[in-house]
Amino acid sequence: MADESHHGSEMGKVPGSSASTSSSSDGFIMNNNSGKQGDVVTGVSGDFIKDVQGDVIKGVVGDVFKGVHVVGDFLNNVHISGDYIRGEKKILPPRFVVLKANNGKYLRLTKNDDGGFPAGFLKFEGREVASRQAKFELEPAENGVHIRCCYNNKYLVRFGATCWIVAAAGKPEEDKSKISCTLFELEPVNKGGGLEFRLRHSQRDMYASFWRCWKSDGIQYHGGLCVGTNEHDAYTFVSWETMVDKMNKTVVQLPKFVALKGMNNSKYLSLTTKNDPRLPAGFLQLEGEEVASPLAKFEMEMAKSENGLVHIRCCNNNKYLARENTTICTYHYNNPYLIVAAADKPEEDEYKISCTLFEPEPYDESGGFRFRHVQLGMGRYACMFSKTGNPFHGGLYGGSNEPDKDMCDVYTVVDLNGSG
Repeated sequence: MADESHHGSEMGKVPGSSASTSSSSDGFIMNNNSGKQGDVVTGVSGDFIKDVQGDVIKGVVGDVFKGVHVVGDFLNNVHISGDYIRGEKKILPPRFVVLKANNGKYLRLTKNDDGGFPAGFLKFEGREVASRQAKFELEPAENGVHIRCCYNNKYLVRFGATCWIVAAAGKPEEDKSKISCTLFELEPVNKGGGLEFRLRHSQRDMYASFWRCWKSDGIQYHGGLCVGTNEHDAYTFVSWETMVDKMNKTVVQLPKFVALKGMNNSKYLSLTTKNDPRLPAGFLQLEGEEVASPLAKFEMEMAKSENGLVHIRCCNNNKYLARENTTICTYHYNNPYLIVAAADKPEEDEYKISCTLFEPEPYDESGGFRFRHVQLGMGRYACMFSKTGNPFHGGLYGGSNEPDKDMCDVYTVVDLNGSG
C-alpha cells in the first residue's frame, strides 16, 4: 500500500520528462502527461491521472485512473482513496498475494498424498499465512489477470469440463473460447478502496466460489475452489511481501541460542537421558531444572525461504526438531504426534514428514512464544504432553491447532547468547 504520508507532498516532475503538476481546489492534477514515458511515476496524489506511460506506477493515491497504459509487468503498491477504478482492469493488488476467505482460512495447494484430488487441487484450508503453498502471483493480462501458484509454478484453470479450478496450467491462456483459459477478472467489493475482491472466471463468466459440502461422501472437497454463481464469496488479497516482512521482524526478536521454559510448569525443554526403550531417539521433555544445562540449549535458525519460519536445533546432539516418523504415541486416545530432536539436517518441504519448519507466534511482550509445527495439518502447536504416569509425560508433540487453555504450548524464550 502507498504511504499516505506522501499525500500532496512529493509532487513535481515525472522522471525523464519536463512535465509539471498544477494544484487545484480538489488537489494536485497530473496534466500534460499524455504519451510521456518514464521508468517510475511515484508519490503522486491527485484526482486524475491520464495516459501515463511507464514501467512502474508506484505509490499512487487518487480517485480515478483513466486510460492508464503500462509498459512493464505490474503496478506496485497502488492505493486508491476515492472511487477505486473506472474502466481500467490493469490496476492490481500487490503482485504476490495470499487469498483469505471469509472463514479466515487461506487458499493453498493441497498435498493430495492419496491421489484423491485432481493435480493442483486448491482448498481454503490453510491457517499458515506464510506457507509457500498459499503464495500466488497475479500476472496482468489485456483483460484481467492470470493467477500463478508459486509452489508448483502452475496457473489457475478449470479442470477439464468440471467446475473445479486447479493450479495445473503450464502457461497462461487468454482465449476465452478455450477451457484452458486462465483469465480472471477482479471485482472490488468496496468501490471506495480496499483489497477485497470477487474472482470472476472469464471463460465461464461465473464466480470462483468456495465449495461447501458437509456430507460424508463429499466432505473431502469442502473448501475447494470451483466455478459457481455465489456472489457472496469474496476474498481478501493479503500482500505476501508485507506479511513476510512483518513476520521476519518477529523472528529477529528471537535470540540465536535459547532455552525454552514452559509457562505451564516452569521447567526447561531438555533432551532426555532416560534409558527407556519406549522412548524414541531425541526425545524431549519439559523437565529440566537448570537453564545452564547443555541438554536445554537450542539454536534458532531462520529458514532460507525467509517467510518468518525457523528451524530449531538441539545443541547437545546437533539434531533438528521434527516429527518422530516411526513411533506414534499409543498411550493416549488421540495419538499425538511426537516432536523430537532427531533430524540430521533442516528440511523446508512442508509436504515431508521430515519438515523441520516452525512458526514462532508471540504470546506476550515478556518473551513468551508459541511454536507452530508447519508440516502438521493446520500448523499444530508444539505442546507439552501432559498425562501423569505415562512415559511420554512432559514430552513435546503436535497438539491442537488452537492455543492450549492451560498454556502447555507457551514457552518463555531465555537468551543464552554468549553462553558458549
